[in-house]
Amino acid sequence: MELPSLVHSIERCSPTTIRRSGLRRQNAMIQPTRNDGWHPRYRPDIDGLRAVAILSVLTYHANPALLRGGFCGVDIFFVISGYLITLIIASTLAADRFRFRDFYSRRVARIFPALLLVLLACYAVGWWNLIDVEYQELGKEIAAAAGFVANLVLWHDVGYFDGAARTKPLLHLWSLGVEEQFYLFWPFALWWTRRVRWRASHVTLGIGLASFAANLWMLRHSPAADFYSPFTRFWELMAGAWLALRHHESAASIEARDRLAALGAVLILGSLTLLRHETFPGWQAVFPVTGATLLVSAGPQAWFNRHVLAHRALVGIGLISFSLYLWHWPLLVFADAIDGSWPHGSTLAELIAASFVLAWLTYMLVETPMRRPGWRGRVVIGAMTAMLATGFVGYKTDTRKGLGFRLDAMAEKFVAVEDNGQTVAAWRDDICFLERDGQHFGTQCADPGTLPVVVLWGDSHAAQFYPGLRSLQKDYRFRIAQYTTSGCIPAVDTSDPRPLCRSDNTTAIAAIATLRPNLVVLSASWTMADLSRLSATILHLRNIGAHRIVLIGPTPRWNQMLPKLYFLYWRKHHGRLPRTSRFGLVSDVAPLDVAARGVARRLHVTYLSPYAALCNADGCATRIGSGRGIITTFDDSHLTLSVSNQLMRKFAPSLFGSNKKSG
Repeated sequence: MELPSLVHSIERCSPTTIRRSGLRRQNAMIQPTRNDGWHPRYRPDIDGLRAVAILSVLTYHANPALLRGGFCGVDIFFVISGYLITLIIASTLAADRFRFRDFYSRRVARIFPALLLVLLACYAVGWWNLIDVEYQELGKEIAAAAGFVANLVLWHDVGYFDGAARTKPLLHLWSLGVEEQFYLFWPFALWWTRRVRWRASHVTLGIGLASFAANLWMLRHSPAADFYSPFTRFWELMAGAWLALRHHESAASIEARDRLAALGAVLILGSLTLLRHETFPGWQAVFPVTGATLLVSAGPQAWFNRHVLAHRALVGIGLISFSLYLWHWPLLVFADAIDGSWPHGSTLAELIAASFVLAWLTYMLVETPMRRPGWRGRVVIGAMTAMLATGFVGYKTDTRKGLGFRLDAMAEKFVAVEDNGQTVAAWRDDICFLERDGQHFGTQCADPGTLPVVVLWGDSHAAQFYPGLRSLQKDYRFRIAQYTTSGCIPAVDTSDPRPLCRSDNTTAIAAIATLRPNLVVLSASWTMADLSRLSATILHLRNIGAHRIVLIGPTPRWNQMLPKLYFLYWRKHHGRLPRTSRFGLVSDVAPLDVAARGVARRLHVTYLSPYAALCNADGCATRIGSGRGIITTFDDSHLTLSVSNQLMRKFAPSLFGSNKKSG
């Protein structure tokens, strides 16, 4: 399975939420008659079209290599939702029976119960299986989902530190946010259009064209906004809405309907197999949107709709599609979280089967009973109250940093874990360790006075040594100047694409030229390409007055956050992760350490190796100290305060020789 492709694709192309219609009154084609009345008629082919969409989405999520355009299910569902909701609103408006309270109570009764069940299940599973940063993210996802703003939160969070898609159990609910935002806007728009006697179909077309134009413009300027913003997605729902407003008993022949359905099927099949996520939605979304619109427009009598989409198997899947959508992605993500790798083979097949079982049970035991008209009043009040409470719990979980006490209680079985928030704060975060564009180093980043100066320059892997370096001032006489920026290696080459890196490296070089330090310490999350750039940097540092240069090599790296590896090892081996281990250790750091040592020797600079200090033939240290010990890294590669202090004490003679303070 191509996991990097999945992670990138799913962040940008997670499918829409699925609105299923178990009751025939919901999934109806409501058409005007000659006396302007309305006649509901069940459309089994629409349930079949839902099944095509959810099966495409599910296949894409399980393994995108099997159906690279499966994310286009999002467009199919948006068209169906726009079509059916507009039919419902238009029919009651025409009969002068539309009531906002009645409309929204139906939406609550149809959506909230199943969604609540999934949110609570995720919270419970996460309690026992996610560490604090993951549980904090889950809390934010739950709060966003409960408020139906998941798409807006994801839009805001896209960036350098945004987590991979496979770690977000509720990422898929972004599209539910888009649909709910449409439900808040569209009934008022149709109601107002009727009051001022405007042609609803013309208004719909105008809004759709404006949204489509925004989609094309935004794709070039902000792909994340283009994907998550409701304003660039509404045109897909408007395609279905326009069809609903224009739909009537056509005199078109069966042959014409068959041709429409065939063309729609070809467009959808082509979209699912040929489209790619890199430039989506953009103009390419026209193909699945048009395909879905043509299939719905062809009507239930078209051959393809009647014999394929209306098949009992597809209709059955369509009926449970909402619950199937809700369940399948959390199951896959939690399986990855628990086992440490994306499910595949028989495990993947079992999870897909479990998704269908849970969807069917939810449909039978939750969705259907909760939609009984006699229960609606109690269901609406109870569901809204429960959703508010669930959202509040998610919000508090986020603001309380993932309920760290829960992690501490579980981690007590294995190892002492230091607070990573306090660790990053000790790096002088947002002062001398910068993370965002527009930030600047403060004057306090260079100690005042006349003592010899040690400049610490690099990224977060340099900032992690600041507390240890500061602790050495008890024994050695020196000042510290710290210039560290997240994701920016120390280099005189200012062609880095990140403005923050160019600006901060320029500032660091200017400060070194002014300070003429006794010692410059270079540290970063090195790559082979980065090491090849060091020659020019070190030559320039010597030319501007650096007396001595020290290169700190790479730290050990794990394929998961080390605290999580303790849990994963316990699940797999029913024991504590050994003090020195290769379990989850990234193997390419060892050759990188050898290469960095060779570069230092060639350039005649001192080399310090955290990898050599923490690793041996049996693997790398997972904890230090006696007893339970203290964990060595708080994530996959950044050292805890205790380890940073210990390493700097070990490196002190290489940094300062025997020039300790007297007395």
